[in-house]
Amino acid sequence: MSQHPVDLTALAWPVARLDEAIELLARRTGLGSVFHEAQSLPPELHQAGLAALGQWVQATADRLGLEAEPVAVTLAELDDLVHQAAPAILYLPPALNNPTASSLFLVLLAGRRQWLGPKAVSLLGPDLRVRRVQAKVIGDALSWPLVAPHLAAVDRLLAEAGVGEIRRERARQALLQEQLGGQALEVGWLLRPSPGSSLWLQARHTRLWRYPLILLGASLVLQGLTVVTWWIIGRGSLTGQFEWAW
Repeated sequence: MSQHPVDLTALAWPVARLDEAIELLARRTGLGSVFHEAQSLPPELHQAGLAALGQWVQATADRLGLEAEPVAVTLAELDDLVHQAAPAILYLPPALNNPTASSLFLVLLAGRRQWLGPKAVSLLGPDLRVRRVQAKVIGDALSWPLVAPHLAAVDRLLAEAGVGEIRRERARQALLQEQLGGQALEVGWLLRPSPGSSLWLQARHTRLWRYPLILLGASLVLQGLTVVTWWIIGRGSLTGQFEWAW
């Protein structure tokens, strides 16, 4: 956890456009292909908490034939949840110095581990552009209201212990996880196919198609190795020479 999280407000959707965000997320991820006219969020919900918004979000998902699953996660599991949550709508807490600001939301299209790099996710911004952001950056922003009140005490403890700047970030992370790792955070909603949706849609969402492809690939590799083995044996028999690979 860094001392100050990255500002993600430019990538976040205002609560007034939450209906549009859900609609686009469903269409971009293939969960909903039929266009439904977006229904604006009632003005009285613009300053509502996640519990009150959740009822409206679920009703919107129902209209699209989907399920919006509210999700709570511990601080220790937050980064992994962010990486694996997509498609999802995540609540971006306001800055501590502006607690009355309108609610903002991050639209997660997909999560993917970069080669030789950190976990990252694809965010759909309010300008409809897709950007890659590290999962930890998002996790830091989501957990900021929980973590921020403890940072001064943790940094003071590290300074008194003589922990150097190079090791301080990792030590800060370890102490915060020890103190707060078990505390739960309500972070938003996972968008999923409804239980009554087609079997094909559910299989595509859970990526069940990967397993037959893995088996097919393994079978082709095995057949290829078998052909190569018999070719080597046949060649050795015809030439009268056989070289053991070992």
